[in-house]
Amino acid sequence: MARPLRAEIDLAALCRNYHTASALAPQSRSMAVLKADAYGHGALACARALTGLAPAFAVATIEEAVALRDGGIETPILLLEGIFEASELAMVEALSLWQVVHSEWQLEAVLAYRPRRPLAVWLKFDAGMHRLGFSADELRCHWARLRQAPERVTDLHLISHFSTADLADDSAFQAQHAQVRALGEALGAPLCLANSPATLQHPPAHGAWNRPGVMLYGSNPLEGMLPAGVALEPVMTLRSRLIAVRTLEAGEAVGYGGRFCTRTAVSAWSPPATATATTAMLAMAPRCWSTASAAPSPGECRWTCLPSTSPRWPMPTSAARWCCGGAGSMSTRWRGTATPSPIPCSPVCCRGRRGSICRRQSRRR
Repeated sequence: MARPLRAEIDLAALCRNYHTASALAPQSRSMAVLKADAYGHGALACARALTGLAPAFAVATIEEAVALRDGGIETPILLLEGIFEASELAMVEALSLWQVVHSEWQLEAVLAYRPRRPLAVWLKFDAGMHRLGFSADELRCHWARLRQAPERVTDLHLISHFSTADLADDSAFQAQHAQVRALGEALGAPLCLANSPATLQHPPAHGAWNRPGVMLYGSNPLEGMLPAGVALEPVMTLRSRLIAVRTLEAGEAVGYGGRFCTRTAVSAWSPPATATATTAMLAMAPRCWSTASAAPSPGECRWTCLPSTSPRWPMPTSAARWCCGGAGSMSTRWRGTATPSPIPCSPVCCRGRRGSICRRQSRRR
Protein backbone atom coordinates (compact mmCIF):
# COMPACT_ATOMS: atom_id res chain seq x y z
CA MET A 1 0.00 0.00 0.00
CA ALA A 2 1.39 3.43 -0.95
CA ARG A 3 2.13 5.98 1.73
CA PRO A 4 -0.79 8.34 2.33
CA LEU A 5 0.84 11.34 0.68
CA ARG A 6 -0.64 13.59 -1.98
CA ALA A 7 0.38 17.00 -3.33
CA GLU A 8 -2.55 19.20 -4.26
CA ILE A 9 -1.83 22.12 -6.63
CA ASP A 10 -4.17 25.10 -6.56
CA LEU A 11 -3.82 26.67 -10.00
CA ALA A 12 -6.32 29.40 -9.16
CA ALA A 13 -4.02 30.54 -6.33
CA LEU A 14 -1.10 30.51 -8.77
CA CYS A 15 -2.99 32.83 -11.10
CA ARG A 16 -3.96 35.15 -8.26
CA ASN A 17 -0.34 35.34 -7.13
CA TYR A 18 0.67 36.19 -10.69
CA HIS A 19 -1.90 39.00 -10.73
CA THR A 20 -0.39 40.26 -7.47
CA ALA A 21 3.09 40.30 -8.98
CA SER A 22 1.84 42.09 -12.08
CA ALA A 23 -0.06 44.67 -10.06
CA LEU A 24 3.10 45.53 -8.14
CA ALA A 25 4.81 46.50 -11.40
CA PRO A 26 2.15 47.84 -13.78
CA GLN A 27 4.74 49.40 -16.10
CA SER A 28 6.64 46.12 -16.49
CA ARG A 29 5.85 42.82 -18.17
CA SER A 30 6.03 39.96 -15.70
CA MET A 31 7.72 36.77 -16.90
CA ALA A 32 6.57 33.76 -14.87
CA VAL A 33 9.49 31.59 -13.76
CA LEU A 34 8.76 27.87 -14.20
CA LYS A 35 12.22 26.43 -13.59
CA ALA A 36 12.71 23.21 -11.60
CA ASP A 37 9.32 21.90 -12.71
CA ALA A 38 7.73 25.15 -11.53
CA TYR A 39 9.40 24.75 -8.13
CA GLY A 40 7.91 21.27 -7.87
CA HIS A 41 4.37 22.29 -8.79
CA GLY A 42 4.32 20.84 -12.31
CA ALA A 43 5.64 23.16 -15.02
CA LEU A 44 3.27 22.15 -17.80
CA ALA A 45 0.10 22.45 -15.70
CA CYS A 46 1.27 25.79 -14.33
CA ALA A 47 2.17 27.06 -17.80
CA ARG A 48 -1.24 26.10 -19.13
CA ALA A 49 -2.93 27.91 -16.24
CA LEU A 50 -0.85 31.05 -16.85
CA THR A 51 -1.18 31.04 -20.64
CA GLY A 52 -2.98 34.23 -21.59
CA LEU A 53 -1.86 35.93 -18.36
CA ALA A 54 1.93 35.78 -18.53
CA PRO A 55 3.50 37.18 -21.73
CA ALA A 56 6.55 34.92 -21.30
CA PHE A 57 7.91 32.07 -19.20
CA ALA A 58 11.42 31.44 -17.88
CA VAL A 59 13.08 28.05 -17.35
CA ALA A 60 16.63 27.02 -16.53
CA THR A 61 17.45 24.51 -19.24
CA ILE A 62 16.53 23.65 -22.79
CA GLU A 63 15.08 20.31 -21.63
CA GLU A 64 12.52 22.23 -19.57
CA ALA A 65 11.66 24.37 -22.58
CA VAL A 66 11.25 21.31 -24.82
CA ALA A 67 8.81 19.78 -22.33
CA LEU A 68 6.66 22.92 -22.44
CA ARG A 69 6.72 23.11 -26.22
CA ASP A 70 5.85 19.40 -26.46
CA GLY A 71 2.92 20.13 -24.15
CA GLY A 72 1.56 22.72 -26.55
CA ILE A 73 2.87 25.89 -24.88
CA GLU A 74 3.51 28.56 -27.54
CA THR A 75 4.27 31.45 -25.16
CA PRO A 76 7.83 32.83 -25.47
CA ILE A 77 10.29 31.00 -23.20
CA LEU A 78 13.57 32.37 -21.86
CA LEU A 79 16.47 30.00 -21.05
CA LEU A 80 17.91 31.48 -17.86
CA GLU A 81 21.12 29.43 -18.11
CA GLY A 82 21.34 29.66 -21.87
CA ILE A 83 22.72 26.82 -23.94
CA PHE A 84 25.04 24.15 -22.58
CA GLU A 85 26.68 23.38 -25.92
CA ALA A 86 26.76 25.09 -29.30
CA SER A 87 24.73 22.35 -30.98
CA GLU A 88 21.68 23.39 -28.94
CA LEU A 89 21.39 26.62 -30.93
CA ALA A 90 19.57 24.73 -33.67
CA MET A 91 16.91 23.71 -31.14
CA VAL A 92 16.77 27.24 -29.74
CA GLU A 93 15.98 28.44 -33.23
CA ALA A 94 13.53 25.65 -34.02
CA LEU A 95 11.55 26.22 -30.81
CA SER A 96 11.73 30.05 -31.02
CA LEU A 97 13.35 30.31 -27.59
CA TRP A 98 14.96 33.32 -26.02
CA GLN A 99 18.37 32.72 -24.44
CA VAL A 100 20.55 34.28 -21.77
CA VAL A 101 24.21 34.64 -22.72
CA HIS A 102 26.43 34.76 -19.65
CA SER A 103 29.73 33.21 -20.79
CA GLU A 104 32.35 33.93 -23.44
CA TRP A 105 31.90 30.58 -25.15
CA GLN A 106 28.14 31.12 -25.46
CA LEU A 107 28.75 34.52 -27.04
CA GLU A 108 31.18 33.07 -29.58
CA ALA A 109 28.78 30.22 -30.36
CA VAL A 110 25.92 32.65 -31.05
CA LEU A 111 28.08 34.83 -33.29
CA ALA A 112 29.34 31.78 -35.20
CA TYR A 113 25.87 30.31 -35.73
CA ARG A 114 24.01 31.04 -38.97
CA PRO A 115 20.30 31.17 -38.12
CA ARG A 116 17.53 31.45 -40.67
CA ARG A 117 16.19 34.28 -38.55
CA PRO A 118 17.97 36.23 -35.80
CA LEU A 119 17.96 34.82 -32.25
CA ALA A 120 16.75 36.76 -29.21
CA VAL A 121 19.63 37.28 -26.77
CA TRP A 122 19.58 38.49 -23.18
CA LEU A 123 23.10 39.48 -22.11
CA LYS A 124 23.76 38.90 -18.42
CA PHE A 125 25.53 41.37 -16.14
CA ASP A 126 27.03 40.19 -12.85
CA ALA A 127 25.76 42.80 -10.40
CA GLY A 128 27.11 41.00 -7.35
CA MET A 129 25.67 37.49 -7.31
CA HIS A 130 29.01 36.27 -8.76
CA ARG A 131 27.62 33.11 -10.27
CA LEU A 132 26.93 33.92 -13.91
CA GLY A 133 27.42 37.01 -16.04
CA PHE A 134 29.93 39.54 -17.30
CA SER A 135 31.65 42.49 -15.68
CA ALA A 136 30.63 45.98 -16.79
CA ASP A 137 33.61 46.36 -19.15
CA GLU A 138 33.08 42.90 -20.64
CA LEU A 139 29.39 43.50 -21.12
CA ARG A 140 29.92 46.80 -22.95
CA CYS A 141 32.28 45.07 -25.36
CA HIS A 142 29.97 42.09 -25.92
CA TRP A 143 26.92 44.32 -26.29
CA ALA A 144 28.65 46.21 -29.10
CA ARG A 145 29.62 42.99 -30.87
CA LEU A 146 26.08 41.64 -30.71
CA ARG A 147 24.60 44.91 -31.94
CA GLN A 148 26.88 44.66 -34.95
CA ALA A 149 25.42 41.27 -35.92
CA PRO A 150 21.73 41.98 -36.67
CA GLU A 151 21.57 38.99 -39.00
CA ARG A 152 22.29 36.72 -36.02
CA VAL A 153 20.92 38.58 -32.98
CA THR A 154 17.72 40.47 -32.31
CA ASP A 155 15.71 41.75 -29.34
CA LEU A 156 18.83 42.33 -27.24
CA HIS A 157 18.15 42.77 -23.50
CA LEU A 158 20.27 43.36 -20.42
CA ILE A 159 19.49 40.94 -17.61
CA SER A 160 20.90 40.63 -14.09
CA HIS A 161 20.12 38.88 -10.83
CA PHE A 162 20.25 40.56 -7.41
CA SER A 163 21.85 38.72 -4.51
CA THR A 164 20.57 40.97 -1.72
CA ALA A 165 17.11 42.16 -2.79
CA ASP A 166 15.53 40.08 -0.04
CA LEU A 167 17.37 41.74 2.85
CA ALA A 168 15.85 44.32 5.17
CA ASP A 169 19.13 46.25 5.00
CA ASP A 170 19.10 47.44 1.39
CA SER A 171 22.50 49.16 1.30
CA ALA A 172 24.16 46.41 -0.76
CA PHE A 173 21.13 46.16 -3.03
CA GLN A 174 21.12 49.89 -3.70
CA ALA A 175 24.77 49.74 -4.80
CA GLN A 176 24.09 46.79 -7.09
CA HIS A 177 21.00 48.41 -8.54
CA ALA A 178 22.72 51.74 -9.19
CA GLN A 179 25.50 49.96 -11.08
CA VAL A 180 23.25 47.96 -13.37
CA ARG A 181 20.85 50.84 -13.91
CA ALA A 182 23.69 53.15 -14.99
CA LEU A 183 25.00 50.47 -17.34
CA GLY A 184 21.58 49.96 -18.87
CA GLU A 185 21.10 53.67 -19.43
CA ALA A 186 24.52 54.00 -21.07
CA LEU A 187 23.70 51.17 -23.47
CA GLY A 188 20.09 52.14 -24.04
CA ALA A 189 19.19 48.59 -23.08
CA PRO A 190 15.78 47.24 -22.05
CA LEU A 191 16.26 45.79 -18.57
CA CYS A 192 15.17 42.60 -16.83
CA LEU A 193 16.33 42.89 -13.21
CA ALA A 194 13.64 42.24 -10.62
CA ASN A 195 13.35 38.74 -9.17
CA SER A 196 10.64 37.99 -6.58
CA PRO A 197 12.20 40.04 -3.74
CA ALA A 198 12.86 43.05 -5.97
CA THR A 199 9.38 42.79 -7.44
CA LEU A 200 7.94 42.90 -3.93
CA GLN A 201 9.96 45.64 -2.25
CA HIS A 202 12.11 47.53 -4.77
CA PRO A 203 9.93 49.30 -7.37
CA PRO A 204 12.91 51.28 -8.80
CA ALA A 205 14.34 47.94 -9.97
CA HIS A 206 11.29 47.17 -12.09
CA GLY A 207 12.32 47.18 -15.73
CA ALA A 208 10.88 46.33 -19.11
CA TRP A 209 10.58 42.81 -17.71
CA ASN A 210 10.37 41.39 -14.19
CA ARG A 211 10.93 37.73 -13.23
CA PRO A 212 8.65 36.72 -10.34
CA GLY A 213 9.49 33.18 -9.35
CA VAL A 214 9.01 31.66 -5.92
CA MET A 215 6.46 34.31 -4.95
CA LEU A 216 4.10 32.92 -7.59
CA TYR A 217 3.87 29.71 -5.57
CA GLY A 218 2.99 31.45 -2.32
CA SER A 219 6.37 31.78 -0.66
CA ASN A 220 7.55 35.02 0.92
CA PRO A 221 11.19 35.43 -0.21
CA LEU A 222 11.86 38.46 1.96
CA GLU A 223 13.85 38.55 5.16
CA GLY A 224 10.89 40.21 6.85
CA MET A 225 7.17 40.45 6.29
CA LEU A 226 5.49 41.08 2.97
CA PRO A 227 4.77 44.73 2.16
CA ALA A 228 1.56 46.12 3.60
CA GLY A 229 -1.43 45.17 1.52
CA VAL A 230 0.34 42.34 -0.31
CA ALA A 231 -0.85 38.77 0.22
CA LEU A 232 0.43 35.57 -1.38
CA GLU A 233 -1.49 32.30 -1.39
CA PRO A 234 0.21 28.91 -1.06
CA VAL A 235 -0.24 26.89 -4.24
CA MET A 236 0.75 23.44 -2.97
CA THR A 237 -0.88 21.50 -0.17
CA LEU A 238 0.75 18.26 0.91
CA ARG A 239 -1.64 15.82 2.59
CA SER A 240 -0.47 12.96 4.78
CA ARG A 241 -1.46 11.05 7.92
CA LEU A 242 0.14 10.68 11.32
CA ILE A 243 2.39 7.65 11.64
CA ALA A 244 3.27 7.93 15.33
CA VAL A 245 2.66 9.95 18.47
CA ARG A 246 5.44 10.19 21.07
CA THR A 247 5.14 11.46 24.63
CA LEU A 248 8.23 13.48 25.60
CA GLU A 249 9.15 15.64 28.54
CA ALA A 250 9.39 19.36 27.89
CA GLY A 251 12.97 20.29 27.04
CA GLU A 252 13.84 16.99 25.32
CA ALA A 253 16.01 17.28 22.20
CA VAL A 254 14.56 15.95 18.94
CA GLY A 255 16.37 14.94 15.77
CA TYR A 256 19.94 15.25 14.49
CA GLY A 257 22.19 17.41 16.60
CA GLY A 258 19.44 18.06 19.12
CA ARG A 259 18.77 21.39 17.43
CA PHE A 260 15.13 21.43 18.46
CA CYS A 261 13.91 21.05 22.01
CA THR A 262 10.31 20.37 22.92
CA ARG A 263 8.27 22.97 24.68
CA THR A 264 5.27 20.67 25.03
CA ALA A 265 4.96 17.04 26.07
CA VAL A 266 3.68 15.39 22.88
CA SER A 267 5.18 15.21 19.38
CA ALA A 268 3.32 13.84 16.35
CA TRP A 269 5.05 12.45 13.29
CA SER A 270 3.71 11.87 9.81
CA PRO A 271 5.41 10.39 6.75
CA PRO A 272 7.72 11.60 5.34
CA ALA A 273 9.49 12.23 8.66
CA THR A 274 12.93 13.30 7.43
CA ALA A 275 14.28 15.67 4.81
CA THR A 276 15.46 12.73 2.70
CA ALA A 277 12.08 11.07 2.94
CA THR A 278 10.37 14.36 2.13
CA THR A 279 12.32 14.68 -1.11
CA ALA A 280 11.77 11.06 -2.09
CA MET A 281 8.10 10.99 -1.17
CA LEU A 282 7.36 14.28 -2.94
CA ALA A 283 8.85 12.82 -6.10
CA MET A 284 6.41 9.91 -5.83
CA ALA A 285 3.41 11.78 -4.46
CA PRO A 286 0.54 11.99 -6.93
CA ARG A 287 -0.37 15.56 -7.79
CA CYS A 288 -3.91 16.81 -8.00
CA TRP A 289 -4.41 20.08 -9.88
CA SER A 290 -7.45 22.27 -9.38
CA THR A 291 -8.52 25.70 -10.56
CA ALA A 292 -10.72 26.71 -7.63
CA SER A 293 -9.90 27.03 -3.96
CA ALA A 294 -11.17 28.37 -0.68
CA ALA A 295 -9.85 31.65 0.67
CA PRO A 296 -6.68 31.22 2.73
CA SER A 297 -6.33 31.91 6.43
CA PRO A 298 -3.04 32.35 8.28
CA GLY A 299 -1.47 30.05 10.84
CA GLU A 300 1.95 28.75 11.80
CA CYS A 301 4.04 25.59 11.72
CA ARG A 302 7.39 24.38 12.98
CA TRP A 303 8.26 21.84 10.27
CA THR A 304 6.31 20.43 7.38
CA CYS A 305 5.98 16.85 8.56
CA LEU A 306 7.05 17.17 12.19
CA PRO A 307 4.14 18.81 14.01
CA SER A 308 4.23 19.26 17.75
CA THR A 309 0.98 18.97 19.66
CA SER A 310 -0.07 19.78 23.19
CA PRO A 311 -3.19 19.45 25.35
CA ARG A 312 -4.06 22.98 24.30
CA TRP A 313 -3.99 22.03 20.60
CA PRO A 314 -4.98 18.35 20.29
CA MET A 315 -4.40 16.12 17.29
CA PRO A 316 -5.75 17.69 14.10
CA THR A 317 -8.96 16.88 12.33
CA SER A 318 -9.39 16.98 8.57
CA ALA A 319 -10.46 20.62 8.92
CA ALA A 320 -7.05 21.65 10.22
CA ARG A 321 -4.32 23.17 8.05
CA TRP A 322 -0.63 23.39 8.68
CA CYS A 323 0.30 26.96 8.09
CA CYS A 324 3.25 29.31 8.31
CA GLY A 325 2.11 32.81 9.10
CA GLY A 326 4.44 35.63 10.13
CA ALA A 327 8.20 35.78 9.88
CA GLY A 328 9.97 34.08 12.76
CA SER A 329 6.88 32.28 14.04
CA MET A 330 7.63 28.60 14.69
CA SER A 331 4.69 27.23 16.67
CA THR A 332 1.78 25.01 15.69
CA ARG A 333 -1.93 25.52 15.94
CA TRP A 334 -4.52 22.77 15.80
CA ARG A 335 -8.25 22.37 16.03
CA GLY A 336 -10.19 19.21 16.63
CA THR A 337 -10.03 15.97 18.56
CA ALA A 338 -7.39 13.38 19.34
CA THR A 339 -8.40 11.18 16.41
CA PRO A 340 -5.62 10.86 13.79
CA SER A 341 -6.79 12.06 10.39
CA PRO A 342 -5.44 13.55 7.16
CA ILE A 343 -3.19 16.57 7.68
CA PRO A 344 -3.03 19.13 4.87
CA CYS A 345 0.31 20.95 4.73
CA SER A 346 2.61 22.50 2.18
CA PRO A 347 6.25 21.84 1.30
CA VAL A 348 6.78 25.23 -0.32
CA CYS A 349 9.85 26.62 1.42
CA CYS A 350 9.34 30.04 2.99
CA ARG A 351 12.18 31.92 4.65
CA GLY A 352 11.57 34.10 7.65
CA ARG A 353 14.23 35.37 10.01
CA ARG A 354 17.80 34.67 9.05
CA GLY A 355 19.15 31.49 10.57
CA SER A 356 15.75 29.88 11.08
CA ILE A 357 15.07 26.36 9.90
CA CYS A 358 13.28 26.23 6.57
CA ARG A 359 9.63 26.89 7.30
CA ARG A 360 6.60 25.91 5.31
CA GLN A 361 3.62 27.83 4.09
CA SER A 362 0.05 26.63 3.71
CA ARG A 363 -3.45 27.53 4.82
CA ARG A 364 -6.50 26.31 6.70
CA ARG A 365 -9.91 26.10 5.14
